[in-house]
Parts: sequence; structure tokens; C-alpha cells
Amino acid sequence: MVMAEHDELQSRVAERNRRQRAHARELGQRTRLRHRLKQIAAQRKLLLSRERIRRQVAESRRKGQAARDKAAKGAERAAKTAAQARQRAADSARR
Repeated sequence: MVMAEHDELQSRVAERNRRQRAHARELGQRTRLRHRLKQIAAQRKLLLSRERIRRQVAESRRKGQAARDKAAKGAERAAKTAAQARQRAADSARR
């Protein structure tokens, strides 16, 4: 009788231990999954940020080049206008 009770107790303890180990495995899997999902989200966020910065840099370069082109055209126009004015002054001085 005592042996049967002892065996019953041992089997209950063994079953409880199995349940605890299974639960611990499940919690570990959930933790690993959650960690991996956070890593993936962080990587995606980083990629999006890098892409946004890449677009901003390209736009900034484009605007800078457009400003330089506009300034060069303005300088050409000013030089041409000044040359024309000098020519008119020279023409009127000859008359």
C-alpha cells in the first residue's frame, strides 16, 4: 500500500515536471520569436530611414546643382548685358 502511494506520488511529480518543462520550452520559444520579430522590425525601420535619407540627399544635391546652374546662367546674362551696354556706350561715344 505504501509502495503504491509512493509510486503514485512519483508519477504525479514526474508529470508535473514534464508539464513545467513543456511550459518553459513554450515560453522560451515565444521569447525567441518576440526577439526575432523586434529585430526584423528594427531592421526594416533602419532600411526605411536610410532610404529616406538617401532620397533627401539626392534632392538636396539636385537643388544645389539647379542653384549653381541658375547662378551661372544669371552671370552669363549679366555679362552679356554689360557687354551690350559697353558696346552701346562705345557706339554713342563714336558719334
